[in-house]
Amino acid sequence: MLCALRARGLQALGGVTVKVALISDVYSPAASKSCTGRDIAAHVMILAEGLARIGHKVLVGVPELSLSKPVVEGRLVKCSGKHTDSWAGIHLSSAGEKQLEEKLDAFHPNILHIHTLSSTGAFAVQYAKAKQIPVLFTVHTLEDLEKSGHLLSPLALWQEHQRIQTAQQLLTTSRNIAVLSDAMAQSLYQDGIHTIGQLFPVAIDTKTFYPGAAESFQKRTLAHSLSLEKKHIILCGGCEDDAIYPFLKEWGRAFSDSDPFHLLLLNNESRMGELYSLIHSLHLSQRVSLAGTLPKEEMAACYELGCCYVSCSQSEVLHISAAEAAACGTPILIHSGSGTASLVENKHNGFFWSSESELFGLVRKFARVTGAGREALIKMVSSTMRTLTPQNQARAADALYHSLLS
Repeated sequence: MLCALRARGLQALGGVTVKVALISDVYSPAASKSCTGRDIAAHVMILAEGLARIGHKVLVGVPELSLSKPVVEGRLVKCSGKHTDSWAGIHLSSAGEKQLEEKLDAFHPNILHIHTLSSTGAFAVQYAKAKQIPVLFTVHTLEDLEKSGHLLSPLALWQEHQRIQTAQQLLTTSRNIAVLSDAMAQSLYQDGIHTIGQLFPVAIDTKTFYPGAAESFQKRTLAHSLSLEKKHIILCGGCEDDAIYPFLKEWGRAFSDSDPFHLLLLNNESRMGELYSLIHSLHLSQRVSLAGTLPKEEMAACYELGCCYVSCSQSEVLHISAAEAAACGTPILIHSGSGTASLVENKHNGFFWSSESELFGLVRKFARVTGAGREALIKMVSSTMRTLTPQNQARAADALYHSLLS
């Protein structure tokens, strides 16, 4: 199906240029403090770049705090936003909605591609209905449907109710819903919500993430800064759900301080405080650490330092960091049934796992792969990600857009 989409996309490139408005609550991966935020921001940014590269006109509308008037940076339009209890922590304010409406009116989009279930998405749907513009929804996460689980004030309870109601209404009333993972499609199907029938393609920054992207000195410098020069580094990404807590306990039972294995947690700035506390309470400071905020150019070095990438997440979210790691040649070990499992080509770029004992056995095996064997492994793993280019993603999106416009 994806090959057919790409073929139709190539034909569509010879047709009329499409004006696409991408609507999201996040756009900058570097500014996102959570794995999910970084993944969605990267997805939207790469999609925008790919669409522009194949000849389409693109506007990206996002909220930002402390803005009295819209700020235009190329194709990016930042409008007034306000704090919210949504997973992104921000959505358009009333003023921001008016600002974005004016920019959309000037842009005259042919289609709106929405990437949020917040009131930002609700505004975009209302705008599209008023202008009779087709809408494509990409559902990245279902966090906005979840209750906090904490004691809340009456105002906070009302805000939570509004958030959940908005997300539910958008899901149940939208006709064209795309997802990135089989797990997300299955979860929505169980709630009676149908998707477009194929996964929306994933893409990565192929100019940044590829085998040998990092120089040897960059890897040595990063390993030294993390005090991990003589360790087998196991990268752990995309673990924002509660699965991280029992996982760390099992890690502590499986590996001792004298073992050469070290777990490096990636992209968890939003939970850094509680993770530090958990690591110390479990006496894992010699076996587990947090990478902190790494600039984009250092992430390739980080991926290449790892003997493997693991994810204990059981959520439906597809985490782009796993694809980036595999593109650099680092095998991925992903919990079966999770959203990120859609990236795994079993025994080619990694493995599925369902128990920690199974995972830790795989970790030990990959740590023993060195020399020519490691070089062959890097080549095989990275080859599975070669098609995840911005151009291929944009061509598939192009085909979807044209099908909605026809």
